[in-house]
Amino acid sequence: MINSLIFKGDSKVRDVIMVLVIVVAFFMLTQDKIKNEDNGYLREVEHISAAKVVVQEVTVSNSLPYIHKSTKTFEVYVNMEKYKSKDYNGKKAIALGTAYVNFTVFLGDKQIYEFKEDENKILGSGGGSVFSIIDLPKNINNDKIRIVFTPIIPLESYLIQPIVFADRSNIVLECISEDYPSIILVFLLFFLFIVIVVIYLASYKIDTYRKRLLGISLSSFVIGIYVFANLNVSTYIFSEYVGLLYFMEYVSLMFFPYPLIKFIEDDVNPVMKRIMKVCSIVIFINFFVQFTLVCFKIIEFRQLLPITHMITILIFANIFLCILFSEFENKKQKLILLLSVAPEYISMIILYFRYRFYDNSFFIRIFAFTMLLFVLVQLYMFIINYIQMSKENLFIKVYRKMTSIDTLTGLNNRYALNNALEEIRANPTKVTVISIDMNNLKIINDTLGHAFGDKAIIEVGNYLTENIPNSQVYRIGGDEFLVLSKDVLNEEEIYELNLKKIYIEEVSDVMDITFSIGMCVYDMVNVQSIDEAIIVSDMRMYENKESLKSQRKKRYIFTRK
Repeated sequence: MINSLIFKGDSKVRDVIMVLVIVVAFFMLTQDKIKNEDNGYLREVEHISAAKVVVQEVTVSNSLPYIHKSTKTFEVYVNMEKYKSKDYNGKKAIALGTAYVNFTVFLGDKQIYEFKEDENKILGSGGGSVFSIIDLPKNINNDKIRIVFTPIIPLESYLIQPIVFADRSNIVLECISEDYPSIILVFLLFFLFIVIVVIYLASYKIDTYRKRLLGISLSSFVIGIYVFANLNVSTYIFSEYVGLLYFMEYVSLMFFPYPLIKFIEDDVNPVMKRIMKVCSIVIFINFFVQFTLVCFKIIEFRQLLPITHMITILIFANIFLCILFSEFENKKQKLILLLSVAPEYISMIILYFRYRFYDNSFFIRIFAFTMLLFVLVQLYMFIINYIQMSKENLFIKVYRKMTSIDTLTGLNNRYALNNALEEIRANPTKVTVISIDMNNLKIINDTLGHAFGDKAIIEVGNYLTENIPNSQVYRIGGDEFLVLSKDVLNEEEIYELNLKKIYIEEVSDVMDITFSIGMCVYDMVNVQSIDEAIIVSDMRMYENKESLKSQRKKRYIFTRK
């Protein structure tokens, strides 16, 4: 029932479901968080934006967020008089979201916290996004908090977000509440990655769509890694591994175009496919060069970001041109492929602006949502195409079976025999060939009628099927049969088959149902080809027919159960 509702060709249910999913997901991403100052777990969380920013004893700003556009040390002063008397259930704390800066926190003249990147770390010594929760004394005796920031690497700017003030547990809950849409998106991306990988491994017979599946699964994985590395929750929980998160962010950014290359690789012309391979090589070279430079402390990933952006843009431009100048069966196919990859291009633009503007959570959510939409649509299209292809394959199998079956006996026919012989010619293997020809069919047809002749043919076919093991029986003419067996059969046992008389009611009372038989083993040594084996088998069958005519055989009745 579910299958018929979702996949029925004229059903609108699937379209409605898709629209509802998109609308609900977009609403979840864009809705504003409602804070209740009197009730709920978000109460008593203060976002302090009133702060004095000082650079070399000169006040440059009186509010946060603040964008610092030099590599000079700067200080942020926060007046805590308004907040120090507040009573909290837990321990009072402040939270800072920073990137690429070291900082020291003073309460009055007393240092209470210091964050400093280890310069000896192989990765992440240049910093990265950090979300720090700093515990404050239970009784804040001094009115001012001073935070001294020192840039780690030279960048065009550094962002300092408003300071969060509350007890530690509420800050953690606040952090989770801000990141929860992105957390859900990350979970969905990783879940889809696992599902698509399973489908990819299970669909090894479907070469047409496997590269696309690979591209979709890689997109889910790369984007999931990127979004995960940029969550405040991640940088807080894995604060000991900030360098690893930093590495994951920029490596996933470098490999962002690679899944798209895999996605379209089999759809473009051979020349364009070579261009795609060159683009793949460029991605890996860029990674190894940047990784080497960072490991040797020559430069940091963040400083190389313009190069990563430039390479990404050039590769995306090449992908677009490869699709544009490739030949397709019709224009509609080209248009569908261009529309399929459109979310990737939108995501690329979002990523670029994410590093130009400073509302990271918004851009990351939209980026993750766009890519999730891309993955879901492509997975949906794969399922639809797979079902359609399965139906077509089933039709082809049924058609082939119908054309390969003898309508009278249900045995394989001459068309099926020709296919089997072609397979043996292409892949030679030992086969026993047996030729059979009925002896009295013309007399039965002339005496009793063709209906009884047909009965005799059917019973002979059944007799051969039941008594020759591991074989395929083919009816190749009116009263002629040929058997191919994968076993090397005993010649005496085969020739004993025609000692038996097949009993058919109303026919056997008038005359015997007998057949002549001959066999030959195609062993690729004594007999060089399958065609030679058939000739020898036919000759022996005719010899057997002549011997049966010239001598009287002892027979006993065989009755099919």
